[in-house]
Amino acid sequence: MFSRRIFLSGALMAGAMALSSTAVTADEYIGGWQKDYPLIKYGIIPVETQTQTTSSMDDFLAHAEKETGVKWKLFQASNYSGVMNAMIANQIDLAWLSGKSYCQTWEDSKGMVEPLVAAQELDGSMGYVSVLVVKTDSPYKSAEDLKGKTVARTDPLSGSGYIVPTIEFKKKGTPIDQYFKSPLSGGHPQSVMGVLRGTYDGA
Repeated sequence: MFSRRIFLSGALMAGAMALSSTAVTADEYIGGWQKDYPLIKYGIIPVETQTQTTSSMDDFLAHAEKETGVKWKLFQASNYSGVMNAMIANQIDLAWLSGKSYCQTWEDSKGMVEPLVAAQELDGSMGYVSVLVVKTDSPYKSAEDLKGKTVARTDPLSGSGYIVPTIEFKKKGTPIDQYFKSPLSGGHPQSVMGVLRGTYDGA
């Protein structure tokens, strides 16, 4: 295993796998690490169904294998904690985590993870947005229309699915779980499916 666990956020950077807390030169490390790590186990938090994630990651994994010269294997779990625990238990080498799940993993592992890269938008900005979804034929056109309705959040470790909406409603003066009925769905796919099935008015 790497001397410190590493999480990967967003996209692979060429040569990024050469990072380590071991004091060696870049040339020495890039030239020899593949022998120690012939297989990179890469975890990803659930933002789609496992089938969708596997399909959408095919090109990334092919590119990663080409750039690093070693095989890559995708690791998925049904929730954020599954990926985090796999990282702490040395079952995976790298992971794509949200900001919150990284912080929690860092705390739980007593600092034995470190960020490697972060996603950047085409305009150069960093971060992402949180959106509220409803069925296309629903009568709801705004968050105000959903007041008192059932609007799911995903997982307490999700930035866009839990933390951002929770903070934004608190800023407006009304806790989100007082503005909506706000159960936890368990993940982004579960939220969307819950809306489609009518379990939730929005998510």
